[in-house]
Amino acid sequence: MRLGCVFIFLFSIFTVSLTAQSAAPSPASALAVSPVSIPTNAALAAKAPGAPGYGLQIVTSKGKIMLTSLSFDPIARKPTARFYLITGPAGLGPYRAGIDFTFHPEQPIPANHIDPLFYSNYFFIVAIEKDGAAEKAGLKPNKYGLQDIVGVDGSNFGWDPQSLAIHISNSPAIDVSTLNIPLVFGHAHYKTYHIKTQKLETPVDPADGIIGPIAPDKEIQAWLNQEQTWKDLLILRSKQARFAPLAIDIEGRKLWVVRSEGAPDGKGVIPGFLEFWQQDPLTGLFATGIMDVWPDPPEGMQPGRILRVGDHWYRLKTFTQDPASHRLLGFGLEAWKADVMSLLSGQSPADEIGTVHLPGARESLEQAANDSLVEWKTRSLPDMLRTEQAPALEEMVIRTEKGVLALDLQTRTMRERLDAQARAQAAQQAQASMPGGNQTAPTAAAPSTADSEVLADLFDQRKAILQAILGSTKQALAQVRR
Repeated sequence: MRLGCVFIFLFSIFTVSLTAQSAAPSPASALAVSPVSIPTNAALAAKAPGAPGYGLQIVTSKGKIMLTSLSFDPIARKPTARFYLITGPAGLGPYRAGIDFTFHPEQPIPANHIDPLFYSNYFFIVAIEKDGAAEKAGLKPNKYGLQDIVGVDGSNFGWDPQSLAIHISNSPAIDVSTLNIPLVFGHAHYKTYHIKTQKLETPVDPADGIIGPIAPDKEIQAWLNQEQTWKDLLILRSKQARFAPLAIDIEGRKLWVVRSEGAPDGKGVIPGFLEFWQQDPLTGLFATGIMDVWPDPPEGMQPGRILRVGDHWYRLKTFTQDPASHRLLGFGLEAWKADVMSLLSGQSPADEIGTVHLPGARESLEQAANDSLVEWKTRSLPDMLRTEQAPALEEMVIRTEKGVLALDLQTRTMRERLDAQARAQAAQQAQASMPGGNQTAPTAAAPSTADSEVLADLFDQRKAILQAILGSTKQALAQVRR
């Protein structure tokens, strides 16, 4: 692997292997350059899944790591992001040693062997660049043996060529420990060379890199544990036109809303979110500024949708985005009020949320609808029953009776699905626990997001409320007909 003109080809060989869990580097393998966070080139960040176009990066012993695709968990409201390894020219530092090397793994020593060191771990020197930094330091190809690298700056870097290459490319000077193994006469010997690496006259194009996955290690985790990392990433995202915060007013309170995106899932679907902030995200105050997060339903976010902000429910009035950048241009909410006539018909307001996988959301809205229906029954229904004529009362009786039947059917169907799912799970567990049982039995299908015992109970309560309203309405109708 040469830190020079032919480095790109050899570097790519080791990209896939880095997706496995990496061991923590030893203190001796620390980079010469402190791992300071810097913004990632926009064109390079756009190569990440979902093309976020922004990112924050550091240099670790494994290479340059980029953090991007910032979003906030709708339940915990904590930040989450994806991190990637940057390979290719943009993944290297500015220094070159002029050594082309590859890894020679340890091998079994045969009966008729030459020097046992020949079969050990080392970095085999393929070539040394003419007039390069290594040659100027006295490191030259050996005509009568093998010239190998056994350590740089006191470390073997876990025999990972990429880690070694990253270290060299970020070091103005290095101490290279070599092993010379004669193939004919003499004995193996060690020698250390102090090499002042050469800094590139023309910086590498910061967009000339490849984005790939990498498993977290202690260096990456330490970076993610710093509040400043998330603050800087939030500011970077907020400066992008695509994720620019939009100031809005909700019931006299100034908030900021952001249309954000997470990283694509395994099927290539990019999850979308509406983030509500009580402080401008450009301040970077991610811990105290975030107020709520509402996920986009798969059916899309359009006017008429019901969503929750904090402890209150709203109906979306305005939702417009720039067709080119997808920046949120217009956003308006109005306080949600239960449509009593729809409730009397047995309709569910939670259907207007869409398919949102947020625990307790549907239950919360249906509970609010029941509360509204009880208030209407107590405060408004008596006056209505005294003033309405027979045709209107007849219509209300028909509507309410149909609503009771619809709720009854919906509740029974929901409980049947829940019972069937519970029986399937119990049967599966029983089969798996039996001696010789099928340990690979198919998993019972999960219930629909529209199914839960709490929802069924809430619909039973609404049915009872409707029956009370129906009884009062029938009495009023009977009096009008006399």
